[in-house]
Amino acid sequence: MIAHSKKKLKVLITLIITIIVHLALDNIYRPAAYSQALYDFGIKDSFTQITAVVGISLLMVLFENEETWHGKTGRLVLIIVPVVAMLMYECIQPWLSVATFDVQDLLFTLIGGVFVAMIQIKLIK
Repeated sequence: MIAHSKKKLKVLITLIITIIVHLALDNIYRPAAYSQALYDFGIKDSFTQITAVVGISLLMVLFENEETWHGKTGRLVLIIVPVVAMLMYECIQPWLSVATFDVQDLLFTLIGGVFVAMIQIKLIK
């Protein structure tokens, strides 16, 4: 039980760090990159896909039972669900009036899945 609580605390701290990084990228990096006309391989436009995938996965760990994400299958679910959710969101954007579809966002969503896998190795062993 204590080990489970320690894992959840690590996940919560990682989620808070993810939110802080997202806000810093959104409020500091993005405006600076646009003002300097910086070519950053699209990070300023698509980093939200990475932070969203990581955030969804961390929220799943926090709010689901340990049995949901325990073992190899559960860990795979923690990658697949947020990646598929964000891919679906990106694909319906042509029908949303305030959003735009961007192929690059699809790539950054997959990169977010890689980040989730790396986080799992460190946090959810």
